[in-house]
Amino acid sequence: MENYTQEQVDEICTQHEAWLKDWHTGRRADFSGANLRGLSLEGRILKEANFKNADLTGAFLRSADFSHANFEGANLTFVRASYAKFNDCMADHACFEEARLTGAYFKGASLQRASFRDATVNFASFAEANLWRADFIDAVTGPREHRFCGFKFRYCRKQLR
Repeated sequence: MENYTQEQVDEICTQHEAWLKDWHTGRRADFSGANLRGLSLEGRILKEANFKNADLTGAFLRSADFSHANFEGANLTFVRASYAKFNDCMADHACFEEARLTGAYFKGASLQRASFRDATVNFASFAEANLWRADFIDAVTGPREHRFCGFKFRYCRKQLR
């Protein structure tokens, strides 16, 4: 597992954002298997980036855009990702335990067997997400009238507070 400094992550993110504008310039971010514990990706646009099997424990992801990114098997325990976008991302087997995901977007994301145990997911959107066998035991969802309105939790383990 490769360790990164905040400066290295900032440079890779800058290169990735350039790649998103014109793929001839910059480079796609590949953090697969990386140790990004406690680092900040706040406000970054990391669409289509690769975080497969990465360790982001305690990372700061507030308002970042991870649409179409790969988080398969990633550890996102204790992340601070309020208002982050995970739309259409691949996050099967990802661990979001005790994460703060208030207002996060997971529209169309694949979250099969992902764990959200003890996570704060109030006002998060899981519209059209694949939640097969996802674990929401003891997830904090906010007021009862806002708890996953209209979502199907078939085959999903949940015990919401």
